[in-house]
Amino acid sequence: MLNPGAFRWGVADSETTSGAQVTRLEYANGRFPAYFQFDRYLHQHYALYSWGHGEEVEEHFVGTWPHQVLHLVRWIARLEQQARTRERSSASTSPPSNGR
Repeated sequence: MLNPGAFRWGVADSETTSGAQVTRLEYANGRFPAYFQFDRYLHQHYALYSWGHGEEVEEHFVGTWPHQVLHLVRWIARLEQQARTRERSSASTSPPSNGR
């Protein structure tokens, strides 16, 4: 499960507009934080995001705000999937308890 306290809002330099700053939602999940950046390109919404762990950044010209929100939902869903995979993995590698 995702930790709601691990999300934070930030400001980042725009990847598409020199000198501009944009909003970024970050999720601190280890050494490489995941982020979703709300950028603009050619006066339209533009999404940049990474799921952390050194994974590559995805970039999408989303155009409208509703499409931007759909990309944000996709980003959060994948973060949740990764968290569940890590939980199952750590549970399967934990030593069995001896009932004490």
